[in-house]
Amino acid sequence: MADRFDSAALVLIVSAEATIRQTRALLVEGAGFKAVATESRHRASEIVRQFDFDVAILDHTLGKRDRIRLVRLVREVAPATRILMLHKSGADCGADLCFDSREGPERVMRSLRSFLN
Repeated sequence: MADRFDSAALVLIVSAEATIRQTRALLVEGAGFKAVATESRHRASEIVRQFDFDVAILDHTLGKRDRIRLVRLVREVAPATRILMLHKSGADCGADLCFDSREGPERVMRSLRSFLN
């Protein structure tokens, strides 16, 4: 693994939708964490090899196959990284925590804080 930005927790956000990606990044940064946001599984695959992430947030806007592949990749190259998966069904997983994306940003932030405390 490569660099850290500083002592703040580092969070990877993967969402195919720009507005959702930017909103999640603002929420994460507003809570005092560092956020790196990207739009695709392919770009996330590159980034996860470059930095030591504390948490990866995989958004419902990614296809099911992309979410599954990202979980496998993170487990392989960065097993200490916690994975939070958001999706509409709230079912399929393999991540540390899965829930329905419609539960809102408050649930995302509560879950993120629980991972990092």
